[in-house]
Amino acid sequence: MRVETVDICGFPSRVGDEVVVLTSKERQSVEDALETWRRDPLAMPPTENWASRNWGVPSVLVRVDMAPLRGQQGDVHPLYEVEGGPGGLGFVHALAGDEPLQMMAECLRGLGVEEIGWEVAPSRARFEAELFRGVSVLGEHGLKVSRGLNHGLPLLLRSGGEDRVPYERCLCNYTQGGGDKLALRPFGAILGNELGGAPGRRWPQGFVFKPRYGTGASGVLIHAANTPYRKHSDSSRQMDACWERIENSPERWVVQGFSPPEYLSEERLFRMWRIFAVWSGERYRAIGGFWNARNSLRLHGATDTIWGPILAG
Repeated sequence: MRVETVDICGFPSRVGDEVVVLTSKERQSVEDALETWRRDPLAMPPTENWASRNWGVPSVLVRVDMAPLRGQQGDVHPLYEVEGGPGGLGFVHALAGDEPLQMMAECLRGLGVEEIGWEVAPSRARFEAELFRGVSVLGEHGLKVSRGLNHGLPLLLRSGGEDRVPYERCLCNYTQGGGDKLALRPFGAILGNELGGAPGRRWPQGFVFKPRYGTGASGVLIHAANTPYRKHSDSSRQMDACWERIENSPERWVVQGFSPPEYLSEERLFRMWRIFAVWSGERYRAIGGFWNARNSLRLHGATDTIWGPILAG
């Protein structure tokens, strides 16, 4: 894989030359998983937003973090997380071009949304250029976009739970770190106090501890049993310390099985998919996204992350 460093919205980014194009079966699998996820009561935000009030869904736009569906190992579901929020729209455009944003604009217009507002809250100020790039492309595909909070429009907002913003007008879910991680119950996630024994007995391939409410990889601990993942696992000492925290506040920790990311043996990197989907009025529609690869099992965006496009096909 050839990799070059480019500037994406002010962030020096390492971009690989491999393009992933989803097959119709892969796209259907992502959309079916989202149909299951959205029906879990915990997927709905505790604070009503524009999407939950008007369409009965947690968020108009969601991002699915998952193990790639090609060469999947084991029987643990590949879904890692579903997050409601527009974080990454500018990266999607930089990597995958106009098509994902064009599809998003089509879905919003199909919902009767002809004009949206957008803003970046103080806690996410460093992502201003990134969101601006995304909403600007939406404007090129038939949506009227206006910056600011005080115009009464449905909002695409880059925000954290600590910001004071009009959530009732938000198109996405910004509460609870982008969503309650226990909403992945249909895919095997459980609370720490539901284990009833060592997690390795339930998931011999490996398991993951994660905060029930949180963003990124903060607080996430991973145990993988098999090569080549095992040497990148967190230490037994870290796992034991996390287990003590779980025992003290089990309702705040989620445990799920470890679904191995793709291993790129030549580059010695691990890769996951991050696919965006938009509510169409009947179901979520996958529009494309990007892949992340690192020499780590924590596959979030970091300075050493390699990025590449995923097209909806």
